Amino acid sequence: MPLQFAPASAQSTTPELSMRPAWITEPGAGDLIVYITDDFRKSAPIAPQPLNVVTIRRANPGDPRNSPKEDMDALFKYLKANTAFMAKDSVAFTSGRDLIRFYFNGDHAALAAKFQFPKATLGEATAQDWTMLRSISIPDFSRFIARSATSQAELQRTLFGAKVPPAEARTVELKLKIDTDSPAQSQALAVALRNKRLDNVTVKLTPAADDRSLTFDASMRFSEALVQKVMNETCADAAKAGGQCVSWAGRFQSVHVELSP
Repeated sequence: MPLQFAPASAQSTTPELSMRPAWITEPGAGDLIVYITDDFRKSAPIAPQPLNVVTIRRANPGDPRNSPKEDMDALFKYLKANTAFMAKDSVAFTSGRDLIRFYFNGDHAALAAKFQFPKATLGEATAQDWTMLRSISIPDFSRFIARSATSQAELQRTLFGAKVPPAEARTVELKLKIDTDSPAQSQALAVALRNKRLDNVTVKLTPAADDRSLTFDASMRFSEALVQKVMNETCADAAKAGGQCVSWAGRFQSVHVELSP
């Protein structure tokens, strides 16, 4: 049977909403997975703005990588049925070992007057919360891809044994989509990326039909450090050239495992 892993680059928590997952470490909270909307990431002002925050005790505590879908689906259903909340009000949520915190826009006083949700409390985000959310950047997204790949490879070995090679013995493919403002910028960036030396990495660049964006495909022997280095440096080079990484994903090449009957 073929085994393959594609670390999530954008994970839907409801049919109406997609957020990008990042991996950060917060003092006192440990590892946190932060799912954040592109709108907030790209346009949030520096000065803190009012945000609601719902804190939920997780249905499956113990690991921030446990799926938050059950908790978030239930919270979305409740908010939509009982308040003026709409999916577009969403900003981010954090998934920690024991707690989920959902940040969103809306009239706090109106919400507080009738908020009742099991194992949850409603509050207002702090300036520290705002700073944490605004600080999410490409290195946090690349860390999520790299660490998630390691975790999933370990899980596959737990399930199927030594027939599955460890992550470090597998080839990973990293795909980045880079947008620019003009064909000239896109062409200049393509030249810069072709001339960039990335040891032990095979790179393919594909320009879009309108010549305003590039797809960067890289393959390499997996290591968390190398995956993060390639994504971080490539997106930094794009930013220097006036472009930006707008989407990303990683995927192990398939391995085939023969299972005993």
